[in-house]
Amino acid sequence: MVDEQSQQDKWNAVRKDKGTKYLAGLNAALKNKPEFIMFVDGDDYLHKGLVEHITQNNQTYDGFIIDKGFGYKLGSNIAYEIEPFNLSCGTCNIYRAELFTPYLEQAIFTNQQTILNSVDDFMTYKILGSHKHANELFQCSHAKFQYVPFAAAMYIIDNGENDSGINQVTFKARTLNASIIEDFALQTRPSLLLKRYQELFRYRFKASIKKNRNTLLIRNLVNIKQKLTNQDLRQ
Repeated sequence: MVDEQSQQDKWNAVRKDKGTKYLAGLNAALKNKPEFIMFVDGDDYLHKGLVEHITQNNQTYDGFIIDKGFGYKLGSNIAYEIEPFNLSCGTCNIYRAELFTPYLEQAIFTNQQTILNSVDDFMTYKILGSHKHANELFQCSHAKFQYVPFAAAMYIIDNGENDSGINQVTFKARTLNASIIEDFALQTRPSLLLKRYQELFRYRFKASIKKNRNTLLIRNLVNIKQKLTNQDLRQ
C-alpha cells in the first residue's frame, strides 16, 4: 500500500519545483507586456485555430480553459479524445496577463526560497504548480472565462516525461483522420496498416450485428488478421 503522506509529499515537491520555475518564467515574460499568457509543454501541439479564437474573443473573456483535446503517440495512427482535457495536460490554460500582477508585485526572484517566501502559496502550488485549478484564479479575480468550444490541444503521450497521464480522465480512441492531421500540422499520414485495422473493425461490427457465425465474415476476419501480421505492412 502506498503511503498517502509520502504521495502528498511527492506531489508537493513537484508543484513547488514547477510553480517556482513558472513564476520565474512568468516574471520574465511580463516584461514584454503580453496581453495573454499560456504555458505550453514543449512537446505538445496546439490547434491551428486557437490563436484566432482567442483574438476574436479577447474583449469578452479574461481567460480560456481547454477542456477538450486529444492524446497522441507520435508515429501512430490513433488519436484519443480526452475530456476533460485540462485534468490531464498542462497545455490547457490561457490567462489575461494582468491577473498575475497582484501576486507578483512583492515577489523577489533571487532564488527559489525567496520566490517561495514572497509569493502566495495559492499561486505557487495551486495555480502554477498544478494545471487543474485555473477556474479558481478566474473566480477569485472576478474574471470571465470560457471553455474553448473545440478540441484545441494535443497531449503527446508515452514520451516518458509526463506525470499526469490520461488515466484520470475519460478518453476514447479514434482513427487519425485528415482533419486532425491538418488542424495540428502532424507530420504523418494514414497507413496501409491503419486501413487493415479499419477493415477489421468494420467486419467485426458486421459480425456483431448479424450475431451468427457467417462463414464469409469469419473468412474475411482471418484474412485481414493474416495481413496485419505480414512484415510488408510495417512502416
